[in-house]
Amino acid sequence: MAEVAWPFLIGRARNDDYRFVVIPEVMTDPSLIVALRSSTSGDPGEPGTALVREIQVAPGAPVTVVYRVFRARAEDYGIPGESLLTDLHGRPILLTEGLLIRDAASSVMASGVPQAALNQAHDLVTPAFRQFWAQGGGFTRQAGQPFTMPPADSPGAWLGLELAGPATQTPPPMPQMPALADPAAAPVPAAPPSQARGRKGGPRNAPRNRGRFWSIAAFVLGAIVLVALVLAGVVLLATHVLSAGPRVPMPSAPVTRSSTRRPPPEARIAVHDMPCLRDDRQSRSLRGCLLLPPPAGTGARSPSQSSCPQCSARWSG
Repeated sequence: MAEVAWPFLIGRARNDDYRFVVIPEVMTDPSLIVALRSSTSGDPGEPGTALVREIQVAPGAPVTVVYRVFRARAEDYGIPGESLLTDLHGRPILLTEGLLIRDAASSVMASGVPQAALNQAHDLVTPAFRQFWAQGGGFTRQAGQPFTMPPADSPGAWLGLELAGPATQTPPPMPQMPALADPAAAPVPAAPPSQARGRKGGPRNAPRNRGRFWSIAAFVLGAIVLVALVLAGVVLLATHVLSAGPRVPMPSAPVTRSSTRRPPPEARIAVHDMPCLRDDRQSRSLRGCLLLPPPAGTGARSPSQSSCPQCSARWSG
C-alpha cells in the first residue's frame, strides 16, 4: 500500500452551500475536481467504516479515495458547543471527509486502511473547517498537503472498507484559454491622428455619433408631427366656431288675413234684399257678393262693383 496520502473535506457552513473546504493539491484541475466530487457521494455510515472509490485520472494511473460521510458535531472541530451543527433551517450538516491514495481500489481493499490514517486526515482539515465555519462565503478553499500514512504493521483498529461503486472516469480536460499578453510588456502603439480625435468625431466615436444623430433626427421628426397635429386641431376648431356663428332670425312671412271682411256699416243692407246672400246662407260665404257703398257725389243708390248679377239687377231696377 502507498505510504503517502492527501486529505480532503467537503462541507458547508451555516450560511454557505456545500463545497470543497480542503482539496488534495494533486486534484486542483477543474476536471479532476468534478471527478472527485462525483466519486464521494453516499449516506452516513457506521463508526469505524469507510467507503472506497477509484478514479481514473489518466490511462494506467488510478487513484483511490477512502472517505466517510457523517453528521458534523461542534466538538469534533473545536467549535463552541456540544451539539450537531445545523444550517439556517435547522437541518444537520453532513460532512464528507477522507484521504486520497495513489493506488488502485483493489490494492487498497486488499491491504486495508488503519483507523489512524483517517484520524490523521481529520486533524489536518479541522483548522480549515473551523475557519470556514467562521467566515462562510469569504473563505478560500485550501489545498491538502500530503502526509505519511501509518505503516501496515502499526497497532490499532482498521477500517471496515466498502466499495462504493465502479471506477469513475475523469472527464476530458477543459480547453485552456490562451494566455493574455502582459500590457506592461508590449507598449501600445500610438493611434494615428485620424483615430485620436476622441470626442470630436474620430473613428472611436463613430458609432456613438451615429446613434446621437438618429436620436436628434427622431426628436425633430416627432416635434414636427406634434406641431402639425396642433395646427390641424386649431383649424378644425376655428372652422367649427365660424360655421356655428350667431343665428340671424329669418323674417317671417306676413300673416295674410282672409280676404273676407265684413262690409262697413254704411254698406250693410237687409239680408232679405240680397238674393245672393239668401242663397249662400248655408255656407256663410260673402265671396259671392261684396257690397260697397256707391261713390260719393254720384247720387247713385245702387252699390258699385257688384259681382252679383242678381243684386246688380235688383239695385238697378
